Amino acid sequence: MNTGKGLFHLLIVIACACLSACQAHADRQSAATRPEKSAEELSTNHVRSIEQLSEILLKEPHNRDALLERAQQFCALGHLDDAVDDYKALLAFEPHDSYALACWADVESWQYNLERATDLYTEALLYGSCNSITYNNRGLAQLKRGRLLNAEDDFLNAILLDPKAGIYRLNFARVEYEKGNLIASVVSLSESILLDPTNPMAYNNRAYIREKLGDVKGAIVDYDRACEMDSQYYDAFVNRGRAYRELKRWELANHDFDRAIAIDSREPDAYFERATLSQAQNNSQDAVKACDDALARCGFDSAYKLEILEYRIELYRALGQEQNARNDEVEAGVLRIELGNPGPH
Repeated sequence: MNTGKGLFHLLIVIACACLSACQAHADRQSAATRPEKSAEELSTNHVRSIEQLSEILLKEPHNRDALLERAQQFCALGHLDDAVDDYKALLAFEPHDSYALACWADVESWQYNLERATDLYTEALLYGSCNSITYNNRGLAQLKRGRLLNAEDDFLNAILLDPKAGIYRLNFARVEYEKGNLIASVVSLSESILLDPTNPMAYNNRAYIREKLGDVKGAIVDYDRACEMDSQYYDAFVNRGRAYRELKRWELANHDFDRAIAIDSREPDAYFERATLSQAQNNSQDAVKACDDALARCGFDSAYKLEILEYRIELYRALGQEQNARNDEVEAGVLRIELGNPGPH
């Protein structure tokens, strides 16, 4: 929910959205995110496990449990192609193994091979893995593909199969938000919180939509909960800082942006929000500096870079720096062409 990039920016990356591809099916992790391991863990336990499992598979090449476990270890190491090879090896002698199909689909989704992931989830459901996790994970892949109605159906099926799982209602709320049904999204998020009051993401998402609906003070209450529950929640601090800015509580806003930068100085959002905070206080020079910091961290996100450039152009003009504004206009024009939108915003 980075403000510059929208509520559900690939955070579609919603790390707690579901459960780990290569672990027990009830524990499969989000189809959007791969679990991270420390360097020490990667160099010891996983490698040792792979060696032991490989010895077993030399003697028993059709050992299903060993293939699944080794695929899990490969995933933990980031060796996704090797994991896929193990799933394919298993499916060569058990072609209707719905669990292996679902795990393979998770790996494809992690790599943003979304059409392939969707097809594999569908096969898994066809061959018997009709459980809430598989529907949820296919819903996430459909959502990332922009297929909102398909995603909505999948999340509803997940909810029907497991009505007590708050995470499925959180994901359903994402679809309602993308469809523009803000009230329905808030209702679904409130249901998610009732089912699982320990998930800070639900509070952050509900706060964001409450802010969109004009309830800024109510949004801050939810942002407070998210920040209290997860002191490293970058998006929640950025979002609360923006809400404080809307209320002209400059010091509190700046404190939250500082906190977000301390959590992750590589992300551009807190810097861009700081630019808007400086401008709101009629400090265009500091706003330009904050835009510079944000642009330096945009990476390959051309749309977000264009948004910041267009904002900095106006700042330069307010400062009477017309040459700098023209230079930014040239760069912005290139980005618009790259994005297929040659006209100015």
